[in-house]
Amino acid sequence: MVTTGLTKEDSETIGFVVASLFSSAIDTGELREWAVLTVGEMDVSEMPGYLLDLMEFDGPLSSVYRIVGFDPVWNRSDDEDLALTGLAIKRNKKIYDMPASPDAIQQSLSENHEVEEMFRRIFPFINF
Repeated sequence: MVTTGLTKEDSETIGFVVASLFSSAIDTGELREWAVLTVGEMDVSEMPGYLLDLMEFDGPLSSVYRIVGFDPVWNRSDDEDLALTGLAIKRNKKIYDMPASPDAIQQSLSENHEVEEMFRRIFPFINF
C-alpha cells in the first residue's frame, strides 16, 4: 500500500488513483476501499482530509476533483495512459470511451509493465 504522493505538492499516488478511476481500471467501490485502507495505514496528523470523503464517495466522477481540492497529477506518457485502459480491459471492466484500438491498448499495456506494477502496489486488494 502506498501512503505517499497524496498532497498538492506531491500528487503522484492520488493522481494515479484518479486516472485509474477515469480509465475504468477501478470503480467507485474500489476507490472507497482504497481510501479506507489508506486511512488505516496513515498517521492521523499526516492524512489528507479528502480521504475521509473518498471513503464514502458515490457521486459523479467529475466531483472527485472537488473532493480532493486540487487537480492531482500522475506524470505519464500517452502510452502509459493507454496501459491503464489495458488494465481495465484485463479486469473485464466496461470501457465507455475507447481511446484507441484494443490492439494498441494491449500493446501499450505489454510495453509499459510498470503501470501494472504500480497498480498492484497502490491497489494490493485487487486480484486479477
